[in-house]
Amino acid sequence: MQIKVSNYLSFQVEPDIFKPIPWRTSKTQELFLYLLQNHGKLVEKSTLMELLWEVYELEKGYSLLYTTVYNVRKALRPFNDHIVLHNTTDGYLLELKSVSIDLFEWEKSLTALPELNYSTVKSYEEVMRLNKEPYLLNHDYVWLEAERHRMESIWLKTANRIATFYEMNNEGNDAIKWYKKYL
Repeated sequence: MQIKVSNYLSFQVEPDIFKPIPWRTSKTQELFLYLLQNHGKLVEKSTLMELLWEVYELEKGYSLLYTTVYNVRKALRPFNDHIVLHNTTDGYLLELKSVSIDLFEWEKSLTALPELNYSTVKSYEEVMRLNKEPYLLNHDYVWLEAERHRMESIWLKTANRIATFYEMNNEGNDAIKWYKKYL
């Protein structure tokens, strides 16, 4: 199964067909996105309360949290074989089974590349093409900005490395192409 987080959240519903899924509320989607960004890690209920419902009284906030978790589970039912939301006493853990997330896979592919040289530069370019849009660009959450900035910095650093490599090896046209992308 594949999930795209470049630009906006969408799920693979058929081969090569991605669609957003309907969320009961915007908080339901936000909670899922936060858990997805932190998948495989326990996210404490207190963290979610501070993040999503800090303006509410504690009892009301926890009631909203439990309702929202229910709504996340309901929205994810079609994907139960691949996405499981575990409940613990202290929090929630989102487990992904055989799930590929486009920008997370892009980052893994990039870090797995060997040193940049003549024999690997085309591989670098191919991997860079996998990152077409910024991380969840159409979503505006304060907690999202650090991760979006981190991914953007990785892209910019790598684009600059490719451009500099071409410049140092007297490949002016390719260097200009990558410097333009960098800018």
